[in-house]
Amino acid sequence: MVGDFLQPEFQSIEESAHRLLLKGSLFGAGAFFLQYYAIVLPSDEQMNLYHAFGTFHKGFWSQITTPYLLGGAGMMTSVGLLLFIGGGHRLRPTHWVMLSTLPVIVIALLVNAKHIQKSTIVFAQQHDITQATLEAIAAPYNPDKPLPAAGVPDGIQAGDELLRLLNIPRPTRGSNPLLFFFERDTGIAMQEHYTEDGLPTDAGTERAVLDFLQKRNYQTALSWIAFKHLFNIGAVNFDITTSMRYCIESLAKYPHVAQTMPVLRAMLFYCSASKANIAILDSLADETQFACEDRPSFKMMGDLYLRVGEVEKALTWYRKADMPKTFLERIQKVKPMFREGRVTGTLTLNGKPLVGVKVGVHPMRLNGLPREMEMELLHSGEEMMGGFFQSPRFPRFHPRPYAFRWVSAGATTNAKGEFQLENLTEGQYQMLFALPSEVSLNVPVDKKLDIKNVPGLLYLGYNTPQRALGVIAVTAPVRPNQLKWERVAPAKPEPIKEP
Repeated sequence: MVGDFLQPEFQSIEESAHRLLLKGSLFGAGAFFLQYYAIVLPSDEQMNLYHAFGTFHKGFWSQITTPYLLGGAGMMTSVGLLLFIGGGHRLRPTHWVMLSTLPVIVIALLVNAKHIQKSTIVFAQQHDITQATLEAIAAPYNPDKPLPAAGVPDGIQAGDELLRLLNIPRPTRGSNPLLFFFERDTGIAMQEHYTEDGLPTDAGTERAVLDFLQKRNYQTALSWIAFKHLFNIGAVNFDITTSMRYCIESLAKYPHVAQTMPVLRAMLFYCSASKANIAILDSLADETQFACEDRPSFKMMGDLYLRVGEVEKALTWYRKADMPKTFLERIQKVKPMFREGRVTGTLTLNGKPLVGVKVGVHPMRLNGLPREMEMELLHSGEEMMGGFFQSPRFPRFHPRPYAFRWVSAGATTNAKGEFQLENLTEGQYQMLFALPSEVSLNVPVDKKLDIKNVPGLLYLGYNTPQRALGVIAVTAPVRPNQLKWERVAPAKPEPIKEP
């Protein structure tokens, strides 16, 4: 606008002020509308969709920032163009030709910005986001509230949405008795055939959920409910290795760090020292996939390796943690922690071998635990019996599947009813068995149940490396299986409204 003051026709301040006011107003209005329409900001509806994933990764960050930066560049270029045009009375023809190319650049930037910002409807369809999925978030994203949101789609609503997409049935009834052996008594609980999210715990559902994640490359708003279900299937089958493997896969493919990492860390401290479990620990220690960025993390990895008898690997991590030389010398001198524990036995029901039933051991005291886990582990048996968590779906002595994450090792009986549990570390263990659904027992005790050769609590260590339990004979009433199934109707999802 300074060029206006150089014109010879401007003879008075009043005339110059009027001209400057007019052009300045036009320039300000143009700059305002450019800023308003060119800057591409994500709407609250879009942030709700991003929030449904839990993990805000680089891809989402790029989808938000790229349109914003392109729009900002277009806006600033347009403002500069307005400034030149407003004060460009004496520009040469070549300058006007050069300026005429600027609108083309600006339009290209703005069109590209709008193109990169995907439609809310398209984004929702690609990532399984429906109105039911958003309603399954306990505390959705709200920019007006300072408190953080609750998390990803979870619970019954999210489970129903996953069932609808998979078109699989879920049981409304069905359970099998569990026997917990204490020092002198035997407790009875019921293991339901569904999770707290209303999903069935059979092997067919596990395959279907895994295929669902792989087909979507794990990029779905239902990734958390799917991973949690896979974890629970491992837990109800007394297969801690499978549960931990799904935790590692969740962290690597689509991380839900706040939900997954504390549970994985705890399980690595009380699981058996099998080769498969040590391989999972090696995966977590792979610094090309996961980062340990502080001294406590280095020391934790050393403690985990030390607990399973991998002294050299433990020393490597202790050195990364800058542990004192005297500490390292003591680790090298002491005897490696025991990891050769073995329990064998045979199960019979009413005089016949129990074939294909789950057997597990639950640690009550273990050597090598962090101090904060000792009391938690000691009282974990109450959670497994169903004494802590109660709901309409899981009344007293009907534990939820998540409770069985405390089983440190499991096995399945063979055709003779025999089982063996290996690679147990030093500590005191409680045995538990899963009886067939046809066995009719009341919780938490039943006089109709009779057991010969009750194993009681077991201690394993260097002095007692093996326990041969012999034949554990169970006598109990048996009834026909009355498991009923209900197929979930594949209702049409309610679409997301375009903001």
